[in-house]
Amino acid sequence: MRLGKILSATFLLGCSLALMTSCSSSDNDLVSPPAQKEGLNTVTMKLVGGCQGFDQNSQVKASEGTRASGTYDWPNGAHLYLQFKTDKGMVSGSATYDKAQNAWTVNYYGTIASGVASTCEAYYFEDAVAANSSTVQLNDRSAIYEDKSGSYLLDGNTLTVTASLKPKTGRIRFKGTKGLPIVVTGITHYTSYDVASNNFFTTTAVVKDTVSSSTGATPYLYGYFSDSESPSIGLVSNSSEAYTMACSTNMYKTGESGYLDIPTDAEHNGWATGLNFTVKGVTFKMIPVEWGDKSFLIGETEVTEGLYYAVTDGTTATPNMPISGQDYDSFQTFLSKLGAITSMPFRLPTKDEWQYAAKGGSKSLSFTYSGSNTPGDVAWFEGNSNSTKHEVKQKQPNELGIYDMSGNVWEWTSTLAYNYNYSYYYCGGCYSDPASSINISSGDFQLTSSNYSRKSIGIRLALSLK
Repeated sequence: MRLGKILSATFLLGCSLALMTSCSSSDNDLVSPPAQKEGLNTVTMKLVGGCQGFDQNSQVKASEGTRASGTYDWPNGAHLYLQFKTDKGMVSGSATYDKAQNAWTVNYYGTIASGVASTCEAYYFEDAVAANSSTVQLNDRSAIYEDKSGSYLLDGNTLTVTASLKPKTGRIRFKGTKGLPIVVTGITHYTSYDVASNNFFTTTAVVKDTVSSSTGATPYLYGYFSDSESPSIGLVSNSSEAYTMACSTNMYKTGESGYLDIPTDAEHNGWATGLNFTVKGVTFKMIPVEWGDKSFLIGETEVTEGLYYAVTDGTTATPNMPISGQDYDSFQTFLSKLGAITSMPFRLPTKDEWQYAAKGGSKSLSFTYSGSNTPGDVAWFEGNSNSTKHEVKQKQPNELGIYDMSGNVWEWTSTLAYNYNYSYYYCGGCYSDPASSINISSGDFQLTSSNYSRKSIGIRLALSLK
């Protein structure tokens, strides 16, 4: 009987201890952070730091005053893209801002150590084209801010990120006649950000904009000079006026903001006429040809051996000679390679474009030859060439400033001859032709099989930037 009471008391005491132990364990679970998963984790974030705006640099042409940079006021729904460094590699995440609560919520994919401070990268995008958890689509109007040396600490269910984001690019806008459409070259801008690989992608393609009817300026263009050593900006306005400005390396720096005045025929303001390009050390110019809604640009000269072999990785001892003697397919390959290098849609002119430009376009004085009624003034032909081609730009240009459209070498066009398969027109006459064969309307057509070439036929570039 006594033994039974002792056992009963012992049993009750054990149950009580067990119950107390169970409650204690349960209380600890309530205050411990939830276990991290390899997949999606969600925590509250405290952001220490902020986002710095663009400076106004008053020491260069592209300036807009001296407004100091300020702290960014986060809009509701703002997203930060985060890359956390861990002992197993980078963990990607994104944070969303709730302005009413003045709080950030972070989603991240993977596992980051609790109680261990480490480094992180932070990115913020203004005016992105589109965004999701894997990719941010950007364009020339998207501002990018970054801090690649931030830090973070996960403590319980709160993540503290320390980051001071600054602009990744410079920005520039153009002031001019309200409603004026323009096309800009020479600037590289970002096209996307890939979250998983933490990589940015860019393009050097032309940028198209319009001067605002209210502000008298285009939107800001965010990016950087495509050629950092010898920067320049090319600009086409109204599809018919082209200019190039050699720029200082002090312009368009990261974090700086400014403007340039769009040139006009009356005031160039430091801009040179024509759209200049430099490819592998070789510079060439495109001349605008105003022709209503058909306006285009055409090469100031025939394509030279220097440009052709720079693009095709060849060599030449006569870089200023017009290229000739290649078959039509080889010229098409050259155009494709040139387009890949410049991100410009270079092509051959049509027969109509070629003849319109040769006549002097809207500035035509109705000459017999391209720029004169006297062939020797503007052309190498049978009467003065000694039966050989000559370097470009040795004769006078025509009304548009275009050289050698009469004589020197024939020039292929992209126009198919009527009812002749794979036969294209070529125009302008050549060094061995009589004066009667080098006038503005001179032309012929030839079957362009892959093995056909003629030493007296070359090409001239054309470009449409509407």
